[in-house]
Amino acid sequence: MSNEQFQFLMRFLNRIADDGRLNTSHISLCFALVICWNDQKHTLPFKVSRKILMDYGKIGSISTYHICIKELISFGFIRYAPSYNSYWGTLVTILVEKGN
Repeated sequence: MSNEQFQFLMRFLNRIADDGRLNTSHISLCFALVICWNDQKHTLPFKVSRKILMDYGKIGSISTYHICIKELISFGFIRYAPSYNSYWGTLVTILVEKGN
């Protein structure tokens, strides 16, 4: 991981730590997103699937997953472009600044 990628990650993690609206499900989903971002060589946007994010984030309920994704989008933590096609995958961009 380059210094620039590390700084990007730290800015994102600091945003998570500083936001009182987030609960443990949000945080575990954010870490699952970071794992996927890392697995895909730090590209933005990167592909994800609900199953993989739920597995990495230890989220057992599809309802909880959807609530957390919607809130992370509305809170400005991610940009989410669903494909509705399991072959293509959904594209996610991690945002380090609100409104990015």
